[in-house]
Amino acid sequence: MKKILTNSKIALKDTTIEAFIRARKKSGMTQKEISEKAGIAQPDISKLESGNANPSVRTLQRLANAIGMELEIKFQPIRKKENKVENQLLQ
Repeated sequence: MKKILTNSKIALKDTTIEAFIRARKKSGMTQKEISEKAGIAQPDISKLESGNANPSVRTLQRLANAIGMELEIKFQPIRKKENKVENQLLQ
């Protein structure tokens, strides 16, 4: 069970980071511009984008606001394909 939770955390972190990078690029803003607007150090944004940071929800909200976006966290049903993988890991 622990292995599944670890894999889920990694997938969530990767998805969140990828979504932030896409949103930042779409906004046309640099890390430096976002850091000034969000009050977060640019090296911390760089760490986040490279996968070397684990941002809090508050930090994600500040980053989203800085690029003119809204942070949305939601629970969705797991797709059948993902269930099969998790069931195999349990065996």
